[in-house]
Amino acid sequence: MLDQQPESDRLCSTDSTPPHEPQFDSSRSDSGTRRKRITSAALVLGLTAGSCGLLSASAYRLGRNTESDLRFLEPRRPPTVDEAVIALPIEYALRSDERNDVIFLGDSACRCGIDPVEFTRSTGLRAYNLGSQGRAGPMALVLTAKAYLLRHPPPRIVVLCVSPIGWDISTDRRDAGMRARLLANYGPEVEGLVPWNERVSYFIKRGSLAASAARSVLFAGPPHDVRDFPLVGLEEDTYRTLERRTRESRGYGRLPGLHHAKEPGLERKGEPVTVPDAWDRGVRLLAETCHAMGIPLLVRFSPMPGECARMRDFSPVEKWAQTLESSCSGVIVGRPTLLWYDWKLCWDAFHLNAEGTAKYTQAVAVELRSALVATGRSTQN
Repeated sequence: MLDQQPESDRLCSTDSTPPHEPQFDSSRSDSGTRRKRITSAALVLGLTAGSCGLLSASAYRLGRNTESDLRFLEPRRPPTVDEAVIALPIEYALRSDERNDVIFLGDSACRCGIDPVEFTRSTGLRAYNLGSQGRAGPMALVLTAKAYLLRHPPPRIVVLCVSPIGWDISTDRRDAGMRARLLANYGPEVEGLVPWNERVSYFIKRGSLAASAARSVLFAGPPHDVRDFPLVGLEEDTYRTLERRTRESRGYGRLPGLHHAKEPGLERKGEPVTVPDAWDRGVRLLAETCHAMGIPLLVRFSPMPGECARMRDFSPVEKWAQTLESSCSGVIVGRPTLLWYDWKLCWDAFHLNAEGTAKYTQAVAVELRSALVATGRSTQN
């Protein structure tokens, strides 16, 4: 028949796909490949996230369960004497529960200028010196006070003893990292000072550092505790021996010798002494903490060499003290606000020597008795 196409023509037609064989859909194949890739990537991300979560949780537990002083100190090097001096008052506040009638807070002028043992002999009031260093920052005062009041019977009075120029010279930005580490490490022991996310982040970091340090000594002999290393800057002591001596002296750190400097001197001569806003806020928060517990706060500026009175303008400090006393309930400012001692009683422009400490301790004892009487608190045990 004329309309019937030959077999050879049908085999050479443009439609070469066999009549019963399905056509290949490349777009469907590409879509399936993409789904497989996405599924594999999601699986990898999930496993990675899970692994990171487990590692973070392990690091957090390790950091949180590490002793607080060991966690504060760097794990791969000996601690410095400054780190030890800053940590020890907070450690006492956290780990002790003994009763004290008086606690002293402040910078190194407090730590090296008031002898609690002699104070107790003079007054019959049990005392402990929680002085640290100005470079620890204002929140260290608040942290130490809160930690102490949380774990001890309330004292009859809290004394804040600081150098008149201590805050003015303790604003070095190089200390910012140490201050942040101090607050992050000890802040979680006290409610309200450190946000939870910063707390978690810090413990993960310290736990990771501790794990790394532990692995690094596996092939170098038994692990070492940095608290047993000689202190940088005070090689005759370790952290633990200094802690023991500090407890025995009730927190007092006597300075060696008579004078550290040949003569008294100050930087920024002719300039007014300032009270930075951060320190003003810190002292006010300390005052609020004491007031909330019904404890009076005595603010006492430590003595300086008389020669320094003419080197700078100290009137801003006196004005600040007056404003603080009038605006904060329960705050008593020692009078006279500024004390000037003979150079023979001073170790340098900021600290007292042993003879100066003896005189100042007795002066504080007399002032404190008056403050207790004025607030209706007995000076008798």
